[in-house]
Amino acid sequence: MRQLLIDELESKDVAMLTDHLKRITEPSEVAGLFWAALPDDLLSSEQFKASGDHPFGFAVEVGESWAKFEFLIRSRSNFRSLWTRYATFGQTHYILEYAQGLIDELGLKT
Repeated sequence: MRQLLIDELESKDVAMLTDHLKRITEPSEVAGLFWAALPDDLLSSEQFKASGDHPFGFAVEVGESWAKFEFLIRSRSNFRSLWTRYATFGQTHYILEYAQGLIDELGLKT
């Protein structure tokens, strides 16, 4: 899996990140897994046209001392979407900025 890993997080930072993600993302049924939405203007043309598969997003997983940001863009409404793809350059940049924004906003020590 292509992903960004932020490791060596302190337990208080993990708790703060988890609480924040519960407020700003769609929590999964799996503990520690969250779905972050991808803005429509960053979708590939195929993803954008597949309106029945909207919204598209990426997974953020939080563990005991780490957080992973996946570079796989998935449909949140259609598990079998034909438009599940690894992130484009622009989508990858968004995910990197998203992760950096969380680090900065929450003051995470990495």
